[in-house]
Amino acid sequence: MRKLVQAHRNKSIIIFHHITLIYGLSLYNFEWPYVLISIASAYICFAIFGHPAHHLISHRTFKPAWWKYVYLYFVNTFTAVGGAFNFTVLHRHHHKYYDTDKDPHSPTQIGWWKVYLLLWKNTKPNPVACRDLYHKPILFLHKHQVKLHFLSIIIFYLIDHRLVFFILSPSIVYTFHVNGLVNWLGHRDGVPRNIPEIAWLTPLSWNHGNHHEQFEHIAKIVD
Repeated sequence: MRKLVQAHRNKSIIIFHHITLIYGLSLYNFEWPYVLISIASAYICFAIFGHPAHHLISHRTFKPAWWKYVYLYFVNTFTAVGGAFNFTVLHRHHHKYYDTDKDPHSPTQIGWWKVYLLLWKNTKPNPVACRDLYHKPILFLHKHQVKLHFLSIIIFYLIDHRLVFFILSPSIVYTFHVNGLVNWLGHRDGVPRNIPEIAWLTPLSWNHGNHHEQFEHIAKIVD
């Protein structure tokens, strides 16, 4: 169980896509159409995969359906900051113990830069807290998420390399930085807060304080 949660930091994927995005833009001389496509794809892919998957998986009981497993595959492909299993466990513990020494990513406890870079504390999860995720396809996706991600990259690259440069990589880079900013700035004062100063950057997740109030019931899932 513990090993499942220790793998939440996909450093190789995150570094790869930062390099790939910069390389792709430089390859096309930072032409405005490709810059704009990169920005648009980051916002759109986060809206389709990052934000709704967070609500669907972390805050609700997961009910198996074939399309949800396919959806999770694409979530892993277009966000890649951690599989559904480990992110859910850590996020539920965050809601239960926010800004205490049991919070896996509180900036007042581990420092803002560790929160921003996803260098979160390992968490020993209560099996009951993630019992709704014990389905073979989810565990398979979790165990092989890095291999499956790079397989997806190869497939997208063979179709058209620009899909990787200006769709996939921007989405992952954006998700990584938004995740870090929201978890840092949303708790910089030791309590959950809204972050209107970055509403332009992340219109879907700047209201972090409201998010904690809305999903206060998440503590019951962790118990």
